[in-house]
Amino acid sequence: MARRHIPLHSKMGWSSPDRITVCGLDLSSEILGKLNLGDFAFLEIKGRVPMPGESLLFNAMLATLVEH
Repeated sequence: MARRHIPLHSKMGWSSPDRITVCGLDLSSEILGKLNLGDFAFLEIKGRVPMPGESLLFNAMLATLVEH
């Protein structure tokens, strides 16, 4: 019996057989290689890419959490 494809949708993102979207951004063309891990986490928490100062502070906070 063939499996039926059911698209996944949420406020955070959605996917189809050929695309994954996170907070309105295409994963392969707009996130991978462009956002670091901290900025990607910020995007998922706040729903937007951080401004430069926010990125610096948020990544510094994450680094201190990893240390502990």
